[in-house]
Amino acid sequence: SVLAADLLATAGSETQKKTLLPEIVAGEKIYALAYQEFSRKFTPTHIKLEACREGDNYTLNGSKLFVEFADGADTLIVAARTGQAGSESGLTLFLVDRASTGVSTTHMPTMSRDRHYQVDFNGVSVSADNIVGNVDDGWSALEPALHKAVVAFCAYTNGAGFEMHEHATQYARERVQFGRPIGQMQTIQGYLAQMIMELYGADMLTMFTAFQMDRGRHVRGYVGKTKAFSSETVGHVMDQSSQIFGGMGYMEEQDTTLFLRRGKQYQLALGGSEYWEDVIAEEIIDRDPVVLT
Repeated sequence: SVLAADLLATAGSETQKKTLLPEIVAGEKIYALAYQEFSRKFTPTHIKLEACREGDNYTLNGSKLFVEFADGADTLIVAARTGQAGSESGLTLFLVDRASTGVSTTHMPTMSRDRHYQVDFNGVSVSADNIVGNVDDGWSALEPALHKAVVAFCAYTNGAGFEMHEHATQYARERVQFGRPIGQMQTIQGYLAQMIMELYGADMLTMFTAFQMDRGRHVRGYVGKTKAFSSETVGHVMDQSSQIFGGMGYMEEQDTTLFLRRGKQYQLALGGSEYWEDVIAEEIIDRDPVVLT
């Protein structure tokens, strides 16, 4: 909802804004982003799903992976190739009714066991009126909306990390081994201390980036830092907290296994660390330094 609403508000036509935004706000329509394809990359250059113009419509052919809750979505936001292959330009965003002829979904088993789907588009006809933004310029519309969604997602993952840390701390207080609570052991104390420092760092960076974004400043590099740091933090916290529980931390009966599985998913969702570290490097090397206060 964050991504779809912002995308439509900033790049949508007046008709799309008047018709679709009230539905999103009222919770009447669910949108899902269909972006990732058969590539470990997250850059727009990896998009190959084709959209060919035929009169006033476009025909979509190709597949998207890891589309969250695609089976429950009313509308798919599809990034398709309308221009030069392998470039940031040449992408166009389409609003596709999930019930359209030629759209099929297949559940993808993942480590997190959440509702991820492969969505196949076989000769799907979409009206030119359902284009968001300009033809061949979809990335310039999607990237800013993606930045806002990433910051919101980081706030969510940081919260999951704090929750897991709380579970581990409580267990360290209660679990007695060698005649004393394991929380009195230096190694366990070190784990808990290191994790809480990382969590507060990720949380502060997330709030700082959101604050600067709200002020309308250039935050692309800070979004990259936020996502990369929060992703690594949540992965580390889920892993170390599970180890505090010992072997029991990896048993299905424990909530820790849910956090552990999703921790890895959180690292990769909306672009993995590799992609965001490249963004950070670009902002450091290719732009004048941005100092935000």
